[in-house]
Amino acid sequence: MTIVEFLNLSSADLLSRETLSVLLLSTISLIVLALGLNDHRGSRAKLPPLVKYKARPPRVAPGAQMLIPPLSIAQWPILGSTFDFLKDQAGFTCAAYEKYGSVFRVYIRGHVQAVVGKEHVRDIFLNPAFNFEEAVKDEYNLAEMIGTAQTRLEPHRLLAAILTPHVARFVPILSGVLTRGFDVGVGADLAAPRRVDNPPALVMDVLARATTVCFFGEELGTNAELIPVYQDFASSIGHFVARKSPMLALLPRVAKFWIWVKFNFYSPTAAYRETLLKHAMPIVHERRRQMAELGEEYERPVDSLQAYLNTVPPDEPVDEMELGTIMLVLIFFSIHTTTKRAIVCLYNLAKYPQFIEALLEEQEDVLGRDWADGSVGLDQLQRLVKLDSFIRECLRTSNRSIALPHKIVGMDGWELPGGYVLPKGTVVNINAEDLYYAPELQGPNPREFNAWRFVGTDKVASRIGPDMIVFGLGRHACPGRFFAVHELKLFVSLILKRYRVSFPPGAKPGDSGPLVFAPVGAAP
Repeated sequence: MTIVEFLNLSSADLLSRETLSVLLLSTISLIVLALGLNDHRGSRAKLPPLVKYKARPPRVAPGAQMLIPPLSIAQWPILGSTFDFLKDQAGFTCAAYEKYGSVFRVYIRGHVQAVVGKEHVRDIFLNPAFNFEEAVKDEYNLAEMIGTAQTRLEPHRLLAAILTPHVARFVPILSGVLTRGFDVGVGADLAAPRRVDNPPALVMDVLARATTVCFFGEELGTNAELIPVYQDFASSIGHFVARKSPMLALLPRVAKFWIWVKFNFYSPTAAYRETLLKHAMPIVHERRRQMAELGEEYERPVDSLQAYLNTVPPDEPVDEMELGTIMLVLIFFSIHTTTKRAIVCLYNLAKYPQFIEALLEEQEDVLGRDWADGSVGLDQLQRLVKLDSFIRECLRTSNRSIALPHKIVGMDGWELPGGYVLPKGTVVNINAEDLYYAPELQGPNPREFNAWRFVGTDKVASRIGPDMIVFGLGRHACPGRFFAVHELKLFVSLILKRYRVSFPPGAKPGDSGPLVFAPVGAAP
């Protein structure tokens, strides 16, 4: 709704739902902006430099030290450097690092945030004074969005308990279901090259089918009505988490209020949960009946659903709210995140075909020329060291430039080199450019994609450390990373076995756009 349209509204129109929503959001945005600016006016700490946005260049006397005074309302008070950052995240971050050093502040996504370099990674991840969840809550409350706020569930512990211990048993299941997914998405008997216009949608469909069979069993994982539900839920929550709309990126405080209204008054999560339970509860009741009747003789399914049922006392009913939320947690954290990483691997196969021959040779040496779906074991996947290095390199080169925010909550101020002090409540981000492209951490020529960078080292794809934080670090390390990496290995192995992936003729290689899947032995 434009200003002209607003001024031409009739008295009846002024009371419409749309108009009232616009007025409400506008009023709240101004209030939140004023509160956000007041947070900085009273601080007397020596703050790191603030990256100046082009709308209002700073005035600094010659020779004066770049100290930051209290924030005042600028020409673009809400946007700050957001446009410059979104236009070229790597370039923006590198330029800020070159100008201000390893510690600086940025005014992006509606508020001022600090950015620190690789030397502070351990401090942020291992010191309980820094909190990731509290930083994320500044923009959205994931617990409310996926439903864990209404239960006693802790997603981190949940994944560690019912996913990680069963990885070895899941591997043979994954390879068979991934094959069926490619049969549906690309074709079972592909005779000629096929152009896929939306590879991310293909990847999500393939992984959703495979992942949910491991989590919920064959019947629920292959249910034609549920497969779109799995994908839609992962995509809808991921839309907010990844800030894919302009409002989420530019007006996070307003967006946070809108998300709160959406998920508290007409929550789509409740609808997804209801649909899942409608199909899951008959299976749950049947499994529990057999568990009670057969006891130890019952052949328990190999899936996370059964792992959860094993924890419910036989004389107690299953908490449907808890079960439905568990299913949603598994769907989001597995499908959303693994899909993003699998897409990167897929496009890198097309961008760097020079590595395919060596990957195929390793695959033949370890798995054989005609390895069958369902026959691959965990020990074999662990011997695919070149493939593991390829995947770790994909992870290293595909991260946001400013990432993994943590809020200072457990101390009054964090003292940094140069005498800077970040006060309590500051959101601190990692400069991923400084971390993932540092020769001392990643080896020579870190700006080059080198699929064999980690061959001969102990840096496997699932290993975390100050040089690899894509899966977190310390107490917040992702417990599902082992499952995710092995799923990626099977995903890439099946593509290598069945297809040669390339960009359409005349297309410029990149990280998005259509791809051509040619059957092995056919020219793309």
